Parts: sequence; structure tokens; C-alpha cells
Amino acid sequence: MVFKKFTWGVIIRLSLLTVVIATSVVVWLTTSFIFTQLILSAVAILLLLEIFRFITKTNKDLSKFINAINYNDYQVHFSGYGWDNAFGELHQAFRSTIQKFKELKLEKEAHYQYLQLLVKHIEVGIISFNQKGEVRLFNGSAAALLKLPQLKSLQPLKSAYPDFVDRVAKAKSGAKFTYQLANNSVNLSVSKQALQLEGDELQILVFQDINSALNQQETSSWNKLIKVLTHEIMNSVTPVISLSDTLISLNAEQANPKIEKGLQTIKQRSQRMLEFVNDYRQLVALPAPNKKPVSVQSFLQNIERLQSAELELNDISFEMSLPASDFEILVDEGQLEQVLLNLLSNAIYALSDSKIKTLKIWARIDSKHGFISVKDTGSGIDPEILGDIFVPFYSTKPKGSGIGLSLARQIMHQHGGQLLVESVVGQGTEFTLQIPR
Repeated sequence: MVFKKFTWGVIIRLSLLTVVIATSVVVWLTTSFIFTQLILSAVAILLLLEIFRFITKTNKDLSKFINAINYNDYQVHFSGYGWDNAFGELHQAFRSTIQKFKELKLEKEAHYQYLQLLVKHIEVGIISFNQKGEVRLFNGSAAALLKLPQLKSLQPLKSAYPDFVDRVAKAKSGAKFTYQLANNSVNLSVSKQALQLEGDELQILVFQDINSALNQQETSSWNKLIKVLTHEIMNSVTPVISLSDTLISLNAEQANPKIEKGLQTIKQRSQRMLEFVNDYRQLVALPAPNKKPVSVQSFLQNIERLQSAELELNDISFEMSLPASDFEILVDEGQLEQVLLNLLSNAIYALSDSKIKTLKIWARIDSKHGFISVKDTGSGIDPEILGDIFVPFYSTKPKGSGIGLSLARQIMHQHGGQLLVESVVGQGTEFTLQIPR
């Protein structure tokens, strides 16, 4: 249809031009009307220009259309042809096509913004970079895990973790490996993939901290072991206590003091063994947390009131830093109080032989977690035993049961959080409760 209109437009203009030229020739040959001859010549020239404009305007519109697509110019306007709008349908097709491209671009931009938001908030670190070491993507989780600001190149990553970058370079596409960061507090599970994008080869790293999963698996293993041990010990000790009572009552008739003393000793030791086992049964019989919104400021102020007498008795300087604006955490307040009081008790014990006795508590928040930290200026924990302090039965106190920190970590796991520790020998120890919001 468009081609037919174009053809008829050219034919009509050429026909008019032919008629005008023929008439002009006749006038020139048969008359001496100079004014008429000039008018006919001018009309012929105008028709010639119109034909040129008519043909070249199509090329200009096509060029305008292609440039609009190339440069994403969706405001381009196509005007008509005045009295003979032969390309109205073509212009409408141009406008319709450009509108489709505009809608596709907006849809693509919306998808891009959605993916950017998703990548930004996903709890998995993502880094992509090209062969030149230029970083194309570095999300917030990657920055938090690696403790680095936004990267434009791999150089800061090489400076902070040279072994990690070397390991990544040697790994093939599709490979998975684990890597422990230099501070020994983060174990990364890393996956590497290669991707060709617009002629550029990109390397994509996806990684996450697996400490939480490892800790939960470790806790589960200890719980199973403790369940078996407590069951067997109680089955063995309970008959011993019962038998001791029976023998003591039988010995009452003979009144042999040595036998009675021995039996009493057996009974007392058996009862203490039973109490000891009951303590450890708390680890496997811990009730599910009854979570409710709790004000962090009110919670920590209550903790301070509970510990103020003991802190004063031990001559410990106490500092508490509360957030400028209060925030709530969804926790079982009783269980969280038990965790924090245990940490404070350990900190007070750690400060018993210190010259500078300072204990600090502070709270902070980010987009995903609330944090409560307890830091002391004690002697610190030897790195060789730092990994053992959460193991059930293990204690550095002479009369410790070794259950406090194990129970505290399990409570945090049941809340979906973590109990983290950092310690420097001679400077002190810091425990941090990481609680999901």
C-alpha cells in the first residue's frame, strides 16, 4: 500500500512536470508572452524541487528512524507531506515500532533494577570481573564478608587476600572450593563460573560463610552424643543409688560404721554424677524460643540492673553504649537474658586478675541483623583453644561445667542467629550476638 502511494505520487508529479514543460515549450515557440514564459519556467522548477523533496524525504525519514533506534531517542517526530501525505501509514509504522522499542527498553530497565535490588540484598556474596581485572559487580554481602568497600578492580582484593585471588585464578569454571579468611572467623564456600557477554569473558564468584552451617552441624553432633551418654550414665547410676539405699538400711542392723561410710560415699558420688548429667541434658532438652518483639534499650538496661551489684563488688568499670534510636529484635527474652548473663559472668571471671578492669556492652543494627557485643579487657583466649570454648564439657574455669557457652550458642542457633567471638591475648575478648531482624 505504501509503495503504491509512493509510485502514484511520483507519477502525478512527473506528469505535472511534463505538462508544464510541454506548455512552456509551446508558449516559447508560438507566442511572445515573456511573463507567461517566466511563470511556466518557475512552476517547472518548483515541480522539479518538489519531486526531489518527495523522493529524498523518504531517505531522511528512514535515516531518522534508524538513528532513533540506535540512540534510544523515543521522542522523534515524523511530519506528513502536506497535501499528499503518501507515507502516513509508513510514519504510523515508524511510530508504532519506536513505541515497541520504548516499551521493551522500559521493561528491560525494570528487570535490571529488580535484579540489581535482588543482588544487592541477597545474603550471598557475588563478584564478577573481566580478564583485565575490572570489577563489574560487587554486592553488599560480598563487601560485608570480605570487609572491603566497593571495588572497581581486583587490586584491593589481591592486597587483602592474595591467597584467595590465587586460588580463584587457578580454579576452573564450574569449580567449587572452600577458603578460610586470614582472620580465621569466616569460612567461605566459593563457586566459580565463566560467562561470555558481549564479546567480554566474565568470571563470576558466588560465595557464602558456612560457619553457621558448620556450627549447627557440630552442635547437632554433640547433642546426639550427649543424648546417648546421658541415657547410658543414668541407666547405670540410678540402680547404684537405689542399691546404696538398700544396703545402708540393711547395714543399720549391724551398725558397721566403715560399711555405712563407704555406702554413703557411693550414694553421694552417684547423686552428684546424676546432677552432672542433668545439667548436660539441658543442651538436648532446650525448649523452642517463644519469640516476641523486645526493645534493645530496655533489655540492656535491665541487664545492667541485674549485674550492677556484682560489677561493683569486683571493682569493674562498666560502659554501655545504646543506639541513638531504639530498635526491636524478635527473640525469647528469657533465653537471650540467659545468654547475655552467662557472657557477663565469663567476662567478670576473665577480669579477676587484670589491672585494667573494663567491661563494655553496645548494640548496633544493620539492614539484616541486630548486634549486641560484650567486650572485656582481660587476658584474652589463647588461639589454640579458641576453637574449643563452645565444645560441651570444655571449660577453662577450675570449677566450670563447660555448659554455659555451648548452651548460649545453641540458643542463638535456635533464634536463627550466631554467637561470634574475637580475642587477642593480652588485650581482651569480644563476644557478639548476631540476631536476625
